[in-house]
Parts: sequence; structure tokens; C-alpha cells
Amino acid sequence: MPRTATTAATDDKGEHWKITTSDGTEYCFGLNRLPGWASGNEETNSVWTAPVFGDDSGEPCYNSTFTSAHCKQAWRWSLDYVKDTHGNVMSYFYDRETNFYALNGKTDVNGTSYDRGGWLKRIDYGQRDGQVYAAKAPARIVFNTAERCLPTADFDCAESKRTKANAAKWPDVPVDQECKSGTKCTSPVQTFFTTKRLTSVVTQMRKDATSYSDVDAWLFTHLFTDNGDDSKTLWLSKIEHEGRAGTTAVKLPSIDLFGEQLANRVDAIGDNIAPFHRFRLSMVLSETGAQLDVTYAATDCTKASLPKPGESTKRCYPVKWAPPGYVDPITDWFHKYVVSAVIETDRTGGSDSMVTRYDYQGDAAWRKAKPDGITDAKYLTWGGWQGYGKVKVTSGSSDRQTTRVDYTYFQGMDGDKDPDGGTRSVKVKDSTGAEYADEEEFTGHQLEAATYDGTKLISKSIEIPVEALLRDPDAQLGHHPCGDRPRPDRPRLQPPVGRQLAGDEVHDVVRHVQRHRPGADGGRPGRCLHRQGRHLHPHHVRGQHGEEHPVAARAQ
Repeated sequence: MPRTATTAATDDKGEHWKITTSDGTEYCFGLNRLPGWASGNEETNSVWTAPVFGDDSGEPCYNSTFTSAHCKQAWRWSLDYVKDTHGNVMSYFYDRETNFYALNGKTDVNGTSYDRGGWLKRIDYGQRDGQVYAAKAPARIVFNTAERCLPTADFDCAESKRTKANAAKWPDVPVDQECKSGTKCTSPVQTFFTTKRLTSVVTQMRKDATSYSDVDAWLFTHLFTDNGDDSKTLWLSKIEHEGRAGTTAVKLPSIDLFGEQLANRVDAIGDNIAPFHRFRLSMVLSETGAQLDVTYAATDCTKASLPKPGESTKRCYPVKWAPPGYVDPITDWFHKYVVSAVIETDRTGGSDSMVTRYDYQGDAAWRKAKPDGITDAKYLTWGGWQGYGKVKVTSGSSDRQTTRVDYTYFQGMDGDKDPDGGTRSVKVKDSTGAEYADEEEFTGHQLEAATYDGTKLISKSIEIPVEALLRDPDAQLGHHPCGDRPRPDRPRLQPPVGRQLAGDEVHDVVRHVQRHRPGADGGRPGRCLHRQGRHLHPHHVRGQHGEEHPVAARAQ
């Protein structure tokens, strides 16, 4: 992923990033001025910046006088240009949100600007590379926003009314952290937030040289949930789809979204800290009349039986923070919720309900946070959710779930720090007995899936990820060849060269390859991830590279 210096971006180096995928498609992040740009043309606003200090000689922005040792650097480069191998392009345009703060703590002068956030405004389609400014795009998607305030008969939520006096109308926006242009600011730190909510997504086609007509629109209705602790959270409650091509819009029934309150904190009577109840999605009513009900597994932890930090195998994790009323941080515990069942009900046709249940087996895993250059090491703890290693999924009617798939996943726990400061060595085993290092880069990768009809095994597949370093993380930065890591315990799978199978089905061994290239400077070690897939089926395979796992097929 090369970083390129240009004069088009808005940070101090004028840089952007480009990723080229294996099919040749190029993705540019932070280009800002697209190919063919000339003075007066629209910029994408894809680079968001803030003053950054360099306090050591040789660092960017360094100055021997610390109060002057800062410059405007990018903290986000957003995708703004995609080009395929034929020269077809898509362009992404953004709006920025600007805030001001007291640079160097100077509250007696006007504040210094930075980009506190923003949103995707538009995507243009159907244009050619280098010609995006020659004419309006033939097709586009528009993202419309409004203030995070719900209008009433007495209050219209105009942006100009977003003041400290009206802060209650913006209940989930830190209005007290906002400082206007040309005013003296009281906050000596930058804060990052948005005051906008997405209200609609509209697809459009160009009807003449300058104007567009709507084709489809999705409209979003929000409400503020009452969390019971004097806080409110913005909740998407309804999605409406309209077909707008033609003279009269066609409106479909809405999708309605409902939630249930669940406690975020592991609460206890008398601890004088709120449980932080927040809504999770619990029911969806679709536009076709279906009902989807979501059930969550019960909480796994209580205040009286908490694990030690770094030893949790339950659905709870430690957080070091200072609750309201506290001066010094404490180690507190929070719940993690997982879905235990999903029920699909046909409310109009009367078909049988479809029930899917999730049985999480073994231990839950949590990984310790890594140093980020900002957080003090003493506040880093085991809050990285790594999931479960085994999940049994059954599905069927409400009274009989006969279809079953047993999944085995990598949790990415190898190399994690233990509470004593040591390093964990963790392996994952598949059904053949083979073991694999549970490396962090493989987190969430499906190692094995075994499908059953009742108790009878029908098929199974094993996908082995193989990692190869592009460069040594302890050596100086640079590119190194990318290839398979030798695996003495497993034969290397080759690309399919033809198969002869008993029976009437042909299945190839598939080898998936995904490559990641590192940036020219900085960042984590570049890696090349190879997924060697072994798709195993109920047949005796002849002429097969790799391994064979024939299983009995269900009688037809």
C-alpha cells in the first residue's frame, strides 16, 4: 500500500494512499483532487486533519520551541477514488465538520481549527479515469443528513440553534466541547464527534447536463432511547423504501426495528455506579411481513464471582476508567452479549417458523490491548474480544432443529500477554488432530465446518491459513518476498489440475490467496496471508492433491 506525496491533499505532506488489489483495481484514499482537477473544481474533502506536535528532534513538525512544534497532519484518509483495469471510476465526496480549541492552552486568543469529523456526502458512478470533471456523472448516490436533534412543533433543530442553552435537544452530542470560529475557546484538547445523523440514501440518474432525477430512496426514522440514567441514545427505528422513477412514488411497507435494554456494566447493589443500560436489536418487522426475533445469551458474570484481569474465559472484560464522581481510575467490569437464537416468523403466509440456535462451546477469549502511543501502559487491559473457538449452529422448525453445523475458529490468542507479563502459546486443533498456531492475524478465521443431518456427518471442510512475513518487524523497514511458510507437518496444496471423483459431483481443492503489502514507511509488519482451502465431500477422491476425508453420504 504505497503512500504518495502530492500537492493535492490538505495535510502538511500532501499525501494519499493507494491500494491495488489482486484483480488490478486501484483504491485511493485521501487523493482530494481527482485526476483532471483544475482550479475551481470540486475537491473530495477526504483528508481530515488536526494540529499534531513533534517534541523530539527528527520528528515531523518538530521545533526547538515546543509551543511552535506543531503542524497540520492527517488523522484520517477516506476512500475517494476507485479505478478498475478498464479505466472506469467511482468517486467519493465528503463534508467535513470543523471545530476549534485552545491550542497550547491559550484561552485569551481565538481558537485553532481542526476537523472533528465528517460524513460521506455522495458517490459518483459511470465515469472514466481523468474525466470526472468533464461532465456530471451519469449516476450517483446521495447521502442526506440532518442534525442529531428531533424536530418538534416548537423546535426546528436548525444548526444555528445548537447552543449550550439548547444542549438538551442534542442529547448525545457534547455541545459543551464545541467552539465556534472567531471565538475564544476554553478546551485545551481536541475532541472528535459528529452532530449529524443519516436521514436518507437516494439513488439518482442524470436527466440532462446539470440535473438529476431520483430512482430509489431509503428514508430513516430515528428516536432517542431513554437509558434510565439521564442519558439518551440515537436509535434507528424505521427504514422506508420508495421507488421514485416515474411521476408517482411507490412506497413499500416499512422495516421496523425494535430493541431491548441490557446492562453494559457488571452491576452490584450499592456500588453507586450506573449499570449503563443500552438497547440491543431484538426484533425486526420486514417489508414483506416477516418477523425476526433475536434472543441474547444470559450474562456470564456477577460482581461476586469476577475473574482476574487476563484470566477471563467468560463474557465479561475489565475496563480501567474513572466513573462519574471518581478522581482516580478503577478496574471495572463490563458484559459482552452474544446471540443465542434467531426466530423467523411468517406473519402473512402462515409458513412454519425457522429457528436457528447458537451454542458457544469452550472458553471465551480476550486479548490484551497493545500500546498505541497515547494510552499509559498501566491502563491497558484485556478488553479485545476474540470470540469462541467452537460454535454449534442448529436450525429447523420451532419444535425440531435437525440441521447442524459445527464450526471451529481461530481466536487469535497466540502471543497474547498473560497477567504475569509472559507470552501465551496457544494452538488450535482440527478434527484430524492437526494443530495450528492460534496467531492474532487469523482471528475469526474459520478453520473447520462440519455439517450434520441429525447426528450423521454429511460433509466437512478445513481451511488452513498460512502466513508469510513480508519483512522482519525487528529489522529496518523494507519489502521482502512473499511466499508460503514451510509446513513440515502438512503437504503443500497445489492449484487444482483436474479431478476424478466417484459419483456424480466434482469438487476441486481451492487455494485462496490474499496479499497485503506494507506502506513505504511506518505501520505494522506487512504480511501475506494464504488461505489453503480443503473442501471435503462424501466421496472417495482419486487423483487429489493434499488430503482425503471421505465420509458417508446421505441416501438420496
